[in-house]
Amino acid sequence: MQSVSASTLVSHRILLGCNVVDGMLNGFYTQGITEIAGEAGSGKTQIALILSLQCSLPIDSGGLNGNTAYLCCGEGDFPIKRLSQLANIYNTKYNKDNPKINFLENIHIETNYHVEQLLDTLQHKIPEICQKHGVRLLVIDSIGGILRSEYNTTESKEMKERTYILFKIAAQLKRLADAYSMCVIVINQVTATGFDENDKSCVNDTTPTFVFFWWFFVL
Repeated sequence: MQSVSASTLVSHRILLGCNVVDGMLNGFYTQGITEIAGEAGSGKTQIALILSLQCSLPIDSGGLNGNTAYLCCGEGDFPIKRLSQLANIYNTKYNKDNPKINFLENIHIETNYHVEQLLDTLQHKIPEICQKHGVRLLVIDSIGGILRSEYNTTESKEMKERTYILFKIAAQLKRLADAYSMCVIVINQVTATGFDENDKSCVNDTTPTFVFFWWFFVL
């Protein structure tokens, strides 16, 4: 791990840039893990993209004055067109008179297709990117997508293995958040089906993930 100065270990928060939402949430803090969950199309990735751009802003402007590592996992291609459109808005707003921030260059995208690849990225690639580029925000989009493709939730043995993997990922994320004073955002998709006691397969897919990540966040 990289040696850091005491000033970087002070907890900061990153804002969304919307007064109404920021007033309710009070921002997303560094040295912690936050899960954003919702149904498909509810705006989870949109929030993650906005936070990725906000991260480049100075701390007094609601950013973290750093770079973003964005891990695209199991939910299709990275929405680069949408990010570029948002970046143009940020360029107009913040770089109109004196261009200083290259928003797109400050976002480092890693695509992961398998759980083992994700674990390797978190253990080796992310520390390297943090040391080289000063990453202050880490996004995983989405944690559920990469797990659903590899584990059968109706099989007890596979559910136990998935639980073990979730703890392993959460532990590594907590270590990264603390070591680099990062804000970690985990995206998760809620399934449309609810719990039916007569059908144990109909379970909200975010439930175990939420419990694990919230537990690590409050420690």
